[in-house]
Amino acid sequence: MEYSDHSLKHFNHTQIHRGVCVTHTCRDFTKVPQVNKTLGLSQVLEACLNNSLYSQYGLEGRLANILYCKEEGDKVIIDNSDIAMAVVYVVLILLNVIGSLYDVCACSNDDKTGNPYILAFSIRRNWRKLTAPSNSAREPRLDRLKMFNGLRTMTMICVLFSHTTLIMSYSYINNPLYIETSYEDPLKQILFNGSLVTHTFFVMSSFLLAYNLQLYTEKHKPSWIQLPKGILLRWLRYLAADTQLFCLGLLLCVVARKCKTRAILLSVWFVIALAIVAGSTYFLDLDPVVMQAPESYRNLYAKDDTFRLLYVRGHTNMSTYILGLAGGFLAYHWQNGKDLEKYKVVLSLVISKFLGLALASPRIKTIRKYRFLVWLLFPLGLAVILSGGLFYSDGGETPVLLRVMYATLYKPLFQLLIVLLILACIFKFESTYRGILEWRGWTWTGRVTYCAFLLHTLFQRGYIGAQLQLVHMSDYSVVSILYCCTLFLTLKPLTF
Repeated sequence: MEYSDHSLKHFNHTQIHRGVCVTHTCRDFTKVPQVNKTLGLSQVLEACLNNSLYSQYGLEGRLANILYCKEEGDKVIIDNSDIAMAVVYVVLILLNVIGSLYDVCACSNDDKTGNPYILAFSIRRNWRKLTAPSNSAREPRLDRLKMFNGLRTMTMICVLFSHTTLIMSYSYINNPLYIETSYEDPLKQILFNGSLVTHTFFVMSSFLLAYNLQLYTEKHKPSWIQLPKGILLRWLRYLAADTQLFCLGLLLCVVARKCKTRAILLSVWFVIALAIVAGSTYFLDLDPVVMQAPESYRNLYAKDDTFRLLYVRGHTNMSTYILGLAGGFLAYHWQNGKDLEKYKVVLSLVISKFLGLALASPRIKTIRKYRFLVWLLFPLGLAVILSGGLFYSDGGETPVLLRVMYATLYKPLFQLLIVLLILACIFKFESTYRGILEWRGWTWTGRVTYCAFLLHTLFQRGYIGAQLQLVHMSDYSVVSILYCCTLFLTLKPLTF
């Protein structure tokens, strides 16, 4: 009991999860000869399990819940909706076959030949478009956004990795001690606090919104019609928070058309966003971060108030979205400046002030002199993630002031580092990080990340659910499922 009471790092071992074949394991308890009647399922299971518990451990328990029960003769009922989906799949497969054959047999390699409606289903044509470099011929400035493919891909891999460990922890494992001892491993603290990385998608979304809208207004007059048009074009979205923040960001872009107005509105909005998080944490008595307790895996955070009220809500993630908007406006403004070197100096000063460093000269002549500032962004981001391990210590309850301050600042601090990294890549501050993020191989993976996000849980749950024995969890098994099951099975269909 005392061991299980430490729920932050331990499973609730007072709850025993069993899979039982009633007709085989509990056949001696299905009938009571004295009264010659069949007992109910709950009574049979409780008597059967108590018999084994008492004989082996001298303990008794009470049946709390039956998750599911399959009976002999149960059949899968195929209804009209199943048939309709099967027809849709068959039609799509046939269209892919017809489009691919038409492309190979009747069309040349020229993209301008052939029926575009049939070629839309050609595997060869779509693969060519998927792996083609970004079309920057019409707008050369877009070529400096190549790093978004790499950043998007790496962020998605982190998400897939965390979901891999989540689905394995959610299932029944034969070594729960692996999870319970992971909290003492500094490397695994990166995973426990890695949910912070997910908010990078908000930064990328808002950055591109602000930047692309500025390019659009160069040739088109901004008007209020862009607000409903932009919202309707994004009506089909998976993440509610992203759509809510997009609507607010688009409204700001339409309303604020001057730099001074944008600066004022963004500053006020940012302060309000921080106040909302601080107030929610204080008045609702929430944790500063989503605590990755073992039992939270079992119920997929259904009972975690911090996850429901602070992590997934749109209004509690506004600060990260605002930073992305500010970065997009700054990138556009600096790209159109006459003295680009001046803005590189300004950005280097911003980074140095953020790091608490003093530059030798207020005017930097070459990129080499402040390249090291950009190199510090990655270890600083890692330090912010690891700082969440402070709340997993056994030292007692964390002071309220510390919880409120950390919950308010840790997300914008981390995402500010991401914005600085994006700006550093756009303006070529250094070549190491930029070379990794702008690698050509990220082009097609970056384009399928959203589809991979929608599909990957199907393969993960299917693989884990198909296991006929308890899952053994280890570093090797997590990595194996991540690459062999999640990445391969998810990305492979998307390439065709």
